[in-house]
Amino acid sequence: MTTTPKPPKPAPPAPALLAGPVNVTFELSEAVAALNAYRQALHASIHAPGDASPEALEVLHQEMCKSAIFLASVVGAQVRHQRGELITD
Repeated sequence: MTTTPKPPKPAPPAPALLAGPVNVTFELSEAVAALNAYRQALHASIHAPGDASPEALEVLHQEMCKSAIFLASVVGAQVRHQRGELITD
């Protein structure tokens, strides 16, 4: 017996585009932690010792990039939470 594959689930609608100044209150503790992690990683990357090896600089840069991506994700979730939008992640 063969079964017909289910059609793919449709993508949820895109989030509303924000316009003008947006105030976001970091109510989720994860958001504050992500912001702190990004700020620390950025500082470490910018103020690396002058004699740091290229490999060490790359590690610092990668950590900063990872923390920036995570921060963006958490801030997006915080905005969706505050706007009452469905969070499907």
